[in-house]
Amino acid sequence: MALSTGQPINYGQRVQTYGYGLDDIARARDRVNRDEVMQNYQTSKKFDNLAKSDLAQMNQRGMLDSGVARKRREQRAAEQEFERFGLAGQTQEARRQLDRQRFMLEENLAGGLQQDAIANALRRFVMNQSLQGLI
Repeated sequence: MALSTGQPINYGQRVQTYGYGLDDIARARDRVNRDEVMQNYQTSKKFDNLAKSDLAQMNQRGMLDSGVARKRREQRAAEQEFERFGLAGQTQEARRQLDRQRFMLEENLAGGLQQDAIANALRRFVMNQSLQGLI
């Protein structure tokens, strides 16, 4: 078995790659959180504007006290909840994807460090064998 004994293992490179990966994931998670807040705000604003326009239309027709206005408010509330549910699902999927990326990053680090440790042990074994042959 011919192994190179001249190159030391560079653990710093693996740890640096891991750190950069974690930083990227943290930034992406922050972006997902900001997007979630912004989407919730935009949804609220959209449905507030729709409610105001519905109110204005019902007022012009003299239908404010009718069951039609109440039914319209209930429909808008249901539409808003449905849209928020969809946004929450998208956000959860984005967070799950980030969790999968972090898991893969940790697996790569652990696997790489384990391979480096095995390679280091094999190098020491070869060095030991060659030194015993010289003595």
